[in-house]
Amino acid sequence: MTTFKFPVSPDHIRTFKDPTQRKIRIVHALVGVDDLPLDIPLDPDPRVPRVKGPITKTIKRSVTSNDGRFHLLNRGITISAKDVEFDNRQHMLKMSIPEGDAYGIIDGGHTYHAITTSVDSSRNGNDEKIFPDQYVHLEILEGIESQLADIAEARNFSVQLKAWTIANHRHKFEWFLEALGEDYKRYIKVSENDEEPVGVLDLIQVMCATNPILFPQSSPPVVPSTASSRTTSNSSRLATPPSLQHRSRLETPA
Repeated sequence: MTTFKFPVSPDHIRTFKDPTQRKIRIVHALVGVDDLPLDIPLDPDPRVPRVKGPITKTIKRSVTSNDGRFHLLNRGITISAKDVEFDNRQHMLKMSIPEGDAYGIIDGGHTYHAITTSVDSSRNGNDEKIFPDQYVHLEILEGIESQLADIAEARNFSVQLKAWTIANHRHKFEWFLEALGEDYKRYIKVSENDEEPVGVLDLIQVMCATNPILFPQSSPPVVPSTASSRTTSNSSRLATPPSLQHRSRLETPA
């Protein structure tokens, strides 16, 4: 369990009880970018930030402009936390993040990376505020563990997640990777922007193409080689453990 503490003005924080889910609390806060902790985990975010991509560069330009509008131009960061408390006397927000993929940043990984790297690279060891006029909107959700996958998928919908990324976030490929073994699965990319060299969808296509049950000699493997989108839709079937599939054959793609 890691506890993050950072200053927030009482004028810049509000807490709500969810109107329909009694166990859920929602905290909205405007936090100075200089005060944002540097090591909040990204485990729940289905999409690993592309650190050198155009999205990150655009966000960095906005942060470093110090024009006081960042919180208006950027949609902010959504975080899953075990517990959130605000100390009214010390004006400190305390956020508890246990280990595991249920807690941490759900959405806004690119924003988080752009802010923390911009601040860290400009600070040069001193504690002065680098961008004193820039704030970021944090939405901290407490008690959402059972709904995390649905929330993460919905919050990442503006740049739509690939079907295989969503399947991985729901742990659909775990049995498949275990069957491959440690020597092979470390080379498999199962989420967008991962750095591993072999995409899980490419591997599925090859395995489909060489599967004599799906494609006997009389029916050549046209689908895996020419229709990756169709193979993506069928990857959910391959993401079903063999114990739940028909013993004698894999399902034939529709």
